[in-house]
Amino acid sequence: MKKILLTLFTLTLLITAFAQADSTKFRKLMFSIGIDKAFINSKNFDAWLAKHNTDKQAQDVTGNIDISLTTKKYDFGVSAVFPDPYCVGSLYFGRRLTNFKSKFSTFLNIHAGYFDALYEHTAPAYITPPPSNPGKPTLLQYNSGYVGLSLKNYFTSYLKKAGTSNIGFDLDMGYTAWTNGWKYGFYSGPGRHSHFKGTHVHQIPPPGKFFINFSIFYGLGTS
Repeated sequence: MKKILLTLFTLTLLITAFAQADSTKFRKLMFSIGIDKAFINSKNFDAWLAKHNTDKQAQDVTGNIDISLTTKKYDFGVSAVFPDPYCVGSLYFGRRLTNFKSKFSTFLNIHAGYFDALYEHTAPAYITPPPSNPGKPTLLQYNSGYVGLSLKNYFTSYLKKAGTSNIGFDLDMGYTAWTNGWKYGFYSGPGRHSHFKGTHVHQIPPPGKFFINFSIFYGLGTS
């Protein structure tokens, strides 16, 4: 949650600078929510997980949020995918590939952000248990940064009073360029996503370096 809030704060500052630097008068702000599915080829990690996880977590369909600003030529925004078991958050900037007057918009975006994974019910004998913390589940956490490309596509219709209604899909292809590895521990404080306290574990294979995120979304925007 802290990472998402920090990303949103950074976005606010960058959007302000971006809006002032862009000389075009055509600007639209859009907020959208949707469903998301991650595809990751992690044969080594999946084999390890099958041996040590007592309740294997599937790569389920999850939710996502996105806030973006678009102009005649460019878009800029922030997106976040809720963890189950993967969490992906990024800032992105891209170029419009369609005419800005068209009801169908396509943007080619460059992303930079973080990729996290959380697994419960995983406690191999060789992993040192974290300090006692009553009421908090122990978790296996993977944290890394990533870069990627995406195609964001959506149809726009204009509402009667004001604003726009937008429905579309996004295909994000990412590469985990740097990583902090696996940690075993728990989240302290109130809420599941407070500060994570844990120790590094080096015997566990990492997830696949490449991943694909496919999302379908609905958004409301300014006209």
